[in-house]
Amino acid sequence: MTHPISLDVNGMTYGLEAGPDEPLALVLRNRLGLTGVKVGCGLEQCGYCTPGLVVAITGLLRGGPRPDDNAIRDALEPHLCRCGAHPRVLRAVRALAAEADR
Repeated sequence: MTHPISLDVNGMTYGLEAGPDEPLALVLRNRLGLTGVKVGCGLEQCGYCTPGLVVAITGLLRGGPRPDDNAIRDALEPHLCRCGAHPRVLRAVRALAAEADR
């Protein structure tokens, strides 16, 4: 069921109908054509967090080739990732560190 809503965006007022479970980002993009709004996460593996994770892990590995799990978690902690990829990233960093020993 939709409800009438009014949105004030960039100095303009828009009236439309939207459902209570419809994400605001999708209303802005799909209904109002405001494609500058980006949907970062929500469907897993969107790539939003990848650049930050790559930079953080590169810096971590330059500081020492065999970081422990706590060091890896500390390096990843400030980076936004809502899809739950951090456990997979942790496994990948462990594998990368193991490769450095070969």
